[in-house]
Amino acid sequence: MANIAISNHANKRIKQRVGIKSFNAQVGYVEKAYEQGLRKEDCTCASLRLLEGREEFSNDRDLVLFRDQIFVFDGLTLVTVLPIDQDYQKLMNKVRCKRNKRIA
Repeated sequence: MANIAISNHANKRIKQRVGIKSFNAQVGYVEKAYEQGLRKEDCTCASLRLLEGREEFSNDRDLVLFRDQIFVFDGLTLVTVLPIDQDYQKLMNKVRCKRNKRIA
C-alpha cells in the first residue's frame, strides 16, 4: 500500500464528514480511497460532472471519488475531504436501487 500522509485539516474533515475517529482506521480508509477510488479519467456521466464541478477548488490536485466522498490529494498527502453533494447522492441511490432490483 502507498504511504499516505494525512494533514491536520484532512484529519478533522474525515472525522466530521466520514465519521472515522481512530487515526489508524483513517489511514486504512484513505489508502483504500487512494488505490481504489475513481479519478476523473475513470468516471462517466454524473460522477464525471461531479468531479468537473469541483475542479475549480482543487488547484491542480488529484480529486478521487470513493464511496460518494471526494478526497483531495497533493501527491501522497491527503489535503481535505470535500462535502457530499446531495443531488449526486440521491441520483446514485436511485441507480443502486435499480441495480439491486435487477439482481434480486
